Amino acid sequence: MGETALKILLSALPVLILVSSTIMALVESNWDVEAAIFGNIPEVMKNIAVEIREDAFKVKDISLSGDMVEVTAEFTSPFSFPVTIKDVTFEAVSGKESTTLKLENEVVVPPNGVKEIKLSGKAIIPSEKVEFTNFRVVVEFYGVTLEVSQP
Repeated sequence: MGETALKILLSALPVLILVSSTIMALVESNWDVEAAIFGNIPEVMKNIAVEIREDAFKVKDISLSGDMVEVTAEFTSPFSFPVTIKDVTFEAVSGKESTTLKLENEVVVPPNGVKEIKLSGKAIIPSEKVEFTNFRVVVEFYGVTLEVSQP
């Protein structure tokens, strides 16, 4: 085999491996592209889109302690599987003052369950209407971590 033929074969090898492994996955899944890409994902994961209604979060209490504020809320899970709320942060802005409220501890919510969550941060004295910005929520379910944040 000549040097040129060897160079061509070696440069084509990654493409051959990629194409053959893709074909093997498709054949193994009976030519079902979704099954070849996602494998055996539990059925609940395929239908994960649920509507989180406004009443899923209810503020139960707001307390002040020194220069800190603590918000206690109740979360009613619309999910039929357990969810771990790993992080929740958002900024409260009033005029020129702002503060960041953050989840104190991660919370495990059972399927269709209700759990209390506590957010805390530095207290501000609102001078105008309070606006909430820079939301960030991190949840985990079935070993998958999902982060949603406001751009």
